[in-house]
Amino acid sequence: MAWLPALKQTMSSSLDLCLRLFPYVICMDVDGRINFVSNHLAKRLPKDIVSSSLAESFTILNPAPNALDCSQIGDQHIGKLFLMHTADKSIALRGQIVDGTLQEKPVYFFVGAPWSSWLYENGQKIALGADEFPIQDSQLEHQMYLTTQNMMRADLEELSAELSRARMKAEAANDAKTEFVKHISHEIRTPLNGVITSLALMAEPSTDVPLERLLTIANTSAHALMDLVDDVLDFARIEQGLAFSAPFIFSLHEFARDLETSFADRAEARGMKMRFFLADDLPDFIQCDRKAFHKICLNLISNAIKYSKSKLLEINFSTRLAQPNTSDPQLLVFECADYGIGITESDQASVFEPFWTSPEVDSGNEQSTGLGLSITRELAQVLGGELTLESEVGRGATFTCKIPITVSSQMPHTGEKHDLKNQSHDQFNGRVLLVDDNAINLELGTILLKRAGLEVTVANDGREAVNLARENEFNLIFMDISMPVMGGIEATETILALPNKSDTAIVALTANVSSDDIARYKQAGMLDTLVKPIDQAELLKLCDAYLDPADTALAASEPALIAGRSEAEGDSEAAAVEDTHALLDLARLQQLKDDIGEDNVDRIALLFLDETRSRVKELCEFLISGQIQDIASSAHRLASSCLAFGLQRLGTALREAEASAKEGNRPTLEADALHQLVELSLAELTHTLR
Repeated sequence: MAWLPALKQTMSSSLDLCLRLFPYVICMDVDGRINFVSNHLAKRLPKDIVSSSLAESFTILNPAPNALDCSQIGDQHIGKLFLMHTADKSIALRGQIVDGTLQEKPVYFFVGAPWSSWLYENGQKIALGADEFPIQDSQLEHQMYLTTQNMMRADLEELSAELSRARMKAEAANDAKTEFVKHISHEIRTPLNGVITSLALMAEPSTDVPLERLLTIANTSAHALMDLVDDVLDFARIEQGLAFSAPFIFSLHEFARDLETSFADRAEARGMKMRFFLADDLPDFIQCDRKAFHKICLNLISNAIKYSKSKLLEINFSTRLAQPNTSDPQLLVFECADYGIGITESDQASVFEPFWTSPEVDSGNEQSTGLGLSITRELAQVLGGELTLESEVGRGATFTCKIPITVSSQMPHTGEKHDLKNQSHDQFNGRVLLVDDNAINLELGTILLKRAGLEVTVANDGREAVNLARENEFNLIFMDISMPVMGGIEATETILALPNKSDTAIVALTANVSSDDIARYKQAGMLDTLVKPIDQAELLKLCDAYLDPADTALAASEPALIAGRSEAEGDSEAAAVEDTHALLDLARLQQLKDDIGEDNVDRIALLFLDETRSRVKELCEFLISGQIQDIASSAHRLASSCLAFGLQRLGTALREAEASAKEGNRPTLEADALHQLVELSLAELTHTLR
């Protein structure tokens, strides 16, 4: 302790100098322990601050945390600007550390003043007197001023750099948007011109071009235009991180056969032979995202036909283990190999980039956004897989997609092997209440249910359904969701709350089958979901589940499959065919004839045609006036019956208008365009039914 007297002497002389220059002074030893604080500062600090450490008593913002160890004060701290505040934010200090070291024992002083700007923004409102600020022309204050200026300059430089980076990013995004619009505008113009020109020539009485030829050109151009739009929409969905679809069980062999059939004509028109190979051990049924995988296959095959210039295209389906001897899922391997011109090494690095097209490759008259391969790669990654390319100029190219799958022992939901509809009629007993605000849906549903031997009562809205359920006993209720007067969810909750009705079996009847929607139906008390337009096989599965006691175990063990559209499928258009371009889905229309009989279809079609034209006129008025809520309800009533008769494009357009209106947005569908689409669709249906 021989140094203590000298310390006191030094402190006395040093403190006298510091206190003359600065109102706030803290004396510390080498380990940051506080020995003394000035009077001005002592008034604003806890009484036990003496003997505590600087790091314990203050939150130090500058120097940056961990930049300097404030538990050990040394020469490295001298000259640094200190900015700090107490834990309770009662006072903030701005200053620096100066050296008062003796030979025997180092001593350091913090000298400074209130950090007024920080206190103004973050601290408590405290009164600061003029005597609590240092002399402005002191050497130490000048030094602190210079240090502060340097810090401000560094901060400004960093801020300027950040602003520059942000500006460059914004400019790049704007340039990309501009290029995108220019590119899409250019690509759309050709097929659009084909449609417009063909229609114009049709309107000329003196044209010498055969009408059939003009219709072919218009139809081909319209399909090309739709493909371009689909690519843009898919790209936008992926960029926004939106789910493409969801996994469910399907037949892989049937999937491959459908692909082969859908591309046979295009390949033949190009003089190309396609060969499909399915591995011997390929499973019958798999579970994965069918919609996304279908899009991948479509893009790769279409690209090969369009660009490869090959006379042979080989398509391979196989499976392999992701990691041998592990529990990891199997990989479904899809290979699309051509023996054409190949892809150069330089192009291989760019082929998956958005909007990229090779200037050396001619796609003929087909339009391309340059998004196909980019979308395909992104989809593969969304599915947890990968898309790779191997190519050699002059020897062709092979695209390989690998995605994880689950091999299923269950049959798909389509009823491929569990076909109830081929059973004899009158297979069920019971009373069924069918609730829907669409007369066509009621008519079709009634025919199907009566053919199954059931006694059917119908209701046009939820309130009527509640009244009927209150006075009658029903073994099963099919409840529409969106209805006037009272919706399906409210009606279900009301019925189940009635005396002795709590165990009533109620099934949702709707086109909206996202996972959120199904959760709402179950919460309301609905046991299952039947997707519109009604499919006979799915309807009979539900009847089999809830009306036949012998099969209730199946209903309990496979609720997702019983509904015919699993929650996992999660798409409001689950019942729609893949080709949304066609005016009329002939397969769907034929299915309807098989389900209810051709005579019934012809009879109901007359009612459908009259009602559709009437409802469309009403919907057009809502579209013109912008009545969003009315648009949603009107489009909803029309869509399901249109899809039931196979009017695919019209039904899809109405579903999209309904969805947009429900979100509070005015649909892009214009009244004139709707009227034209309706007339074309109804004309096609009428012609087919003759």
